[in-house]
Amino acid sequence: MAAHRDTAFREQQMLEAAKKAILDSGDFLSLDQTAHRLGLPPENLDDWEAEGKIFSIQYGGCSLFPKYAFLADTGHGPVPGLKVILDVLRTKKGGWGIAMCFFTMQMKCCLRPKMRCQVSPTVSQEGFDTCVITDNAQTRLLQIARAMLNITSSRLYR
Repeated sequence: MAAHRDTAFREQQMLEAAKKAILDSGDFLSLDQTAHRLGLPPENLDDWEAEGKIFSIQYGGCSLFPKYAFLADTGHGPVPGLKVILDVLRTKKGGWGIAMCFFTMQMKCCLRPKMRCQVSPTVSQEGFDTCVITDNAQTRLLQIARAMLNITSSRLYR
């Protein structure tokens, strides 16, 4: 029984550390901050989230949206191809689980220079962080997302 409590305690510590790393990354902004940054009404974000084109995490009673989910060019809409990846992840993950998967994918992609060039966030002249997903990168990200669903089936990443 003590081993189970110890494991649960360690899992909780790991979860809190992962959430802190995600929040400290600076990749997430509040609904109002994101809408202001994109020059769009907040309702657009709600609609895109309802349509499955973007995701958010809940923290401190607020929805936080990832900066890397939006285009930097005209329209500032969701990154094309992101919905397909989110559809796979949403089968077993909530917002925090998806954020953790992307955070982990980002770490994996940093180890592969070719992937990093295709999917890493970039900063445009307007100062927006965005993510470019090519067809090859989308296929690889889908493979990683499916593998992560198998690997991270514990409570820790839901």
